[in-house]
Amino acid sequence: SLIRFEVPEDGVYFLELRDFQFRGGGGYKYHLMAGAIPYVDRIFPPGGRIGGEVKLSLTGDNLKGAESLTLRIAADAKPGIEEFRALTERGAANPVSFHVGVHEETIEEEPNDTREQAGALTLPVTVSGRVGSAGDVDWFKFAVKQGEHFVFEALANRLGSPLDVLLTLTDAQGTVLARNDDASGMDARLAHTFNNEGEYFVEVRDLLERGGEAFAYRLVIGPPEGQELTARLLNDTPVLHQGGRVPVRVEVTRSGFGGAVEIFGRDLPEGISSDVALIPAELNAGWLFLEAEPGANPGHGRFELEARALVGGSVLKAPVLPLSNERPVKEAFVTVREPAPFSVRMLTLSARMEQNQSAEILVEATRRPGFEGEIKVMLEGYSEGKEPITKSFDVGAVTLKSGETLARLNPRAKLDAETGTRSVFARAEATINGQAASVYSEPIAVTVGEFPFALSSSLPRVTLTALPDGASSAAGEAEFSVKVTRRGWFTEDVALALEGLPEGISATSTNLPRGQAEAAYRLKASEKAEPGKTHPVTIVGTANVNGRNYQLKGPTVSVIVNAPAELAETSGE
Repeated sequence: SLIRFEVPEDGVYFLELRDFQFRGGGGYKYHLMAGAIPYVDRIFPPGGRIGGEVKLSLTGDNLKGAESLTLRIAADAKPGIEEFRALTERGAANPVSFHVGVHEETIEEEPNDTREQAGALTLPVTVSGRVGSAGDVDWFKFAVKQGEHFVFEALANRLGSPLDVLLTLTDAQGTVLARNDDASGMDARLAHTFNNEGEYFVEVRDLLERGGEAFAYRLVIGPPEGQELTARLLNDTPVLHQGGRVPVRVEVTRSGFGGAVEIFGRDLPEGISSDVALIPAELNAGWLFLEAEPGANPGHGRFELEARALVGGSVLKAPVLPLSNERPVKEAFVTVREPAPFSVRMLTLSARMEQNQSAEILVEATRRPGFEGEIKVMLEGYSEGKEPITKSFDVGAVTLKSGETLARLNPRAKLDAETGTRSVFARAEATINGQAASVYSEPIAVTVGEFPFALSSSLPRVTLTALPDGASSAAGEAEFSVKVTRRGWFTEDVALALEGLPEGISATSTNLPRGQAEAAYRLKASEKAEPGKTHPVTIVGTANVNGRNYQLKGPTVSVIVNAPAELAETSGE
C-alpha cells in the first residue's frame, strides 16, 4: 500500500494499518515507512544492456536532484529483471524493476503510428518504448532470411508498467502472421519461423487502447535460447458440484520449440479427476476440465497441474503456475459443493460457420425432481487470449422457464472473429435458496472460417442539396468510394448495392471486378428528395465462392439532404 499526503497545516494526524480482511497472527508482519521519503514511480528507459550504461529519467516524489542518473551495468551482470534503488539527498528510494538485456539497444522514436512510419530494426535487438497516449500504436519493421526463427517478447507489467501489451506480427502485405496478448501475466510473447525472406512488421499497442507517460515497455527480439516450457493456471480457486465439472483456463509459453502441449492433473484430491487439455502448436491457451465424482467429499483441496511437450524425441515437463488476479500464488485449491439440482449437456456435437455468419447450438438441461426454477444458459470458451466469447461472437443467453429443457443458442461470428477451431461449452446458472449455482457442459469444437472479403467506405457521411427539376449545381451531387479487401484465396468479383437509398436520390451502379480494389459511387438528388433528413445507407457486397453466395452488409454512409438556399431563406421568413 502507498499513500501520498500533502500536509495542509501543522498538527497531529493519525494513520491506521490493518489487514484488509481483519486477519492477524504471528506471521502477519509489516514494515512501515513514513515521512518525506524519496519514492520513484517510474523510470525510462526501463532497461539496458550488459556491460553498458544507460541514462535514466526518474519520476516520483522527494527525489531532490535525482530526477536523472547514469546507471552502469557490469559486464558480468545476470540477464533478466533486477531491482535497484536511486540514491538521493534524503536517502535511498524504493526498489524499481530494471531489465538487463543482452542485445543491441535502441529507443523507440515517434512518429511510428502506421506501417508507413515504422521504425527500422536490425535483429536481434531490444527496444525501449512507450505507448505515449490513448490509442497510440508503435510499428517496427525488420528484415529476415528464409528459415530464421525469432522470439518477440514484451516486458511491461513485470517492470511496473500498466501497459497490457498486444503484439501483432505481419508480413509486408499486412497479413497477420501471429498475435498474442497475455503470455506472461499481462505481457505478450510470440515466436515465429519465417518461411520466406523479406521485410516484416511488428506492432505494439495497449489492448484497451490506453496510454501515457507510465506506459513503458521493453520489446526483446532475438533467437530462442534453448528449449523452455512455462505454463500458467488463470483460476487458482475453481468451484464445482458433486457429479459436475468446471473448466479452468491454462496458458503456455514455448521457447526454442513449437508443437503441441498437453496439460493434465497431478496430485488431485480424492474424487476429483481431469481430462487432458491439448493446446495445439498454433495456440497459446486452452481449457482443462476438472470433474467431481458424485461421492466426492465436499470442501476444499489442493491440486496441481503439469504441462508436457514432446521435443526432439524427449519429453519436456513443467509445473503449471497458478495465478490469482494476474499474480503468482503458491497453491491452487478446488472447492466441491453439494450436487446442483440441474445439469446441462450439448446435443450439438460440433459447429462450423464463416465470419459474419451464425450457427445453431442445442443445449439440453435436466432438472432433478423438485426443482422447477429458471435456468439461464450461455456459451463460453472461444478465444485465443483471455477475452470473453464476445470478442469473436455476438451471442445471447437463453432462459429456460419451468418445464422447458431445450436451449437454442445462435452464436454469430463477427467479421473479425478469430479463425480456426476452438472449444466451446455451455454454462448454466440458476438461483438455489438465494444463492447462485453454475454448472457446465462438456466442450464441443467450433470452427470459424474466414469470410472472403471485407468492405470499407472513404466517407462516413455525404451531403446533397435537393434541387428543383431543371436546375444544375455541384451541390446536388456527392461522391464516395468503396474499398474491398479480399482474403485468403478469393480474388473474384464483388457485386455492390446500396440499401436504404431514399426516394429522390439516385446512385450510379458500380461493382468491384477481379483485380479492382476500389470503386466510386456518385449520388444525385432531385426535388423529390425530402430535405432536412439524414438517411443511413448501407453498402452491401455479394460474391460467389465455389458455388456459394456470400453477402456482407458493410459500413453505413449517412446521406444528408439539404434544401436549396433560396427555399431555405424563404422558409425562414
